[in-house]
Amino acid sequence: MAHLSVIPGGPRPGLTIRVRGQAHPTGDRFIVDLQNGPDPSPRDIPFHISVRLNQGYVARNTLRHGNWDAEIGEGSLPILKGQPFDISITVEPHRYIVYINGQYFCEYPHRLPFDQVSHIYVHGDCSVHGVTFENYGPGHHHHHPPPHHGPPHGGPQPHFTNF
Repeated sequence: MAHLSVIPGGPRPGLTIRVRGQAHPTGDRFIVDLQNGPDPSPRDIPFHISVRLNQGYVARNTLRHGNWDAEIGEGSLPILKGQPFDISITVEPHRYIVYINGQYFCEYPHRLPFDQVSHIYVHGDCSVHGVTFENYGPGHHHHHPPPHHGPPHGGPQPHFTNF
């Protein structure tokens, strides 16, 4: 079942977007798009993650004015058919950092400005259990790091849940 939501306050450095769900047992692929606007077929997707369950990799790309850039696909497939997943995407000034199931997965440079992103759209062969937004800004210290525990970002500020 697809999930579309606005990113409260828009993306900004220090924001982590966390998607929890489960891949369908007979699925082929599912997609996480950080996109411009709520349209299910936008002309701009600054960050597209396509989990290719049958092909065994995770594609990353950008849709710019209706045209795809060069796809990046190296790396393993840390998500299995029928299994739960936890994908965290942290916005940094020049890149996104992605963790899958608590493990560092990749970095992806901003090919389009991150401030063009307004929505997250998760669709394809998965069930979405939750999408949360957490801001780790400077000057705040947390005692219980998030499960993906990446580079230190300070402490959590209020987060928003759409469920």
